[in-house]
Amino acid sequence: MIPLASPLRVSLPFEPLRPYISHYWLSIDNTDENYSILPDGSVDLVVVVAGSTFRVEVFGTTTSRAELELDMGSHYLGIRFRAGQCRYFLDVQASELTNANRPVTDTLFADLEWAAESIMADSLFVVVDPNGIGVDVVQHWQG
Repeated sequence: MIPLASPLRVSLPFEPLRPYISHYWLSIDNTDENYSILPDGSVDLVVVVAGSTFRVEVFGTTTSRAELELDMGSHYLGIRFRAGQCRYFLDVQASELTNANRPVTDTLFADLEWAAESIMADSLFVVVDPNGIGVDVVQHWQG
């Protein structure tokens, strides 16, 4: 789930997270009215920043092409999980997200105000995963 026409930045995660997270993506000042989601087996966690408000949603894979309405002028930060790996970070089974998206309220990522506040900073990707903090989460769940 990556908006296309808007400028897009992509970054790899901290090395120990790469088995779980494919990449981070960032779209500033979205200019697209909608986005076509294609079946790809991926789960994306998305922070949408609109003015002084933000929301966090998780998008599951689709079994057929789907259209998603986007917010013009908003900023989108995405975390693309590798197939089957969102289970270490989200309190939801990937199968529950097939052809669905839902607000994130009860996961590790529910409080992403810090990301919303720094989404315009050039160092955002460093802020997203400073010093491999996410690695501790994976090790905890694998325990």
